Amino acid sequence: MNFQTKPIIDVLGVPLKAALEEMRQSEILRLYFRSSLERTTAAQSSYYHSKCMSAHFLVLTRENVPEGYIGWLREACWLTLLIFWNANTQLHGRKSKLYKHFAADLKAALVAADWRRLLNEYPLLLIWMCFLGAFISRHKGDQPWFVATISEFARARPTITWDELVVELNRFLYIEDIYGRDFRQIWKDAKSVSASEFDSGIQ
Repeated sequence: MNFQTKPIIDVLGVPLKAALEEMRQSEILRLYFRSSLERTTAAQSSYYHSKCMSAHFLVLTRENVPEGYIGWLREACWLTLLIFWNANTQLHGRKSKLYKHFAADLKAALVAADWRRLLNEYPLLLIWMCFLGAFISRHKGDQPWFVATISEFARARPTITWDELVVELNRFLYIEDIYGRDFRQIWKDAKSVSASEFDSGIQ
């Protein structure tokens, strides 16, 4: 089951798509080495770290983005990759000022990009970003907005199960060890949001 209505590469552009792929590959390698019964060799470790460095370089390399819808959407994607990178390292607590700024900036970029248009054209991309936004703003005021946006996706697709959604999230970036428990709770909260709560939360 694939919920995207348009090819992601059309909106992300080459640099962001490359960063996303490098981060995904580095995470696949990390999980492989972690689960392997054999000891990681020096060559394997070196290759893994080179992939991480390549991914981080691509994420930190900003491109000149166009104005308007595409520009704001790419800004949101760039912020989400930074959130994913920082959340994986777990160097910052949930109450850090860095996460507070990330969450506020991500929400602002999604609002500027017109999140309702994203919900129609790139629904999975939107909720992936909102899951990570809600994850880092768990104790901040922006979380209700991210949860309410996810709830709009859920209401339009009432038969989707969490297991089906995880398959789709893995097309982007998702790590069960780090995000599983919190993402499931966010999904549960989003599914239980009432129409009146949605209207107040999405403002």
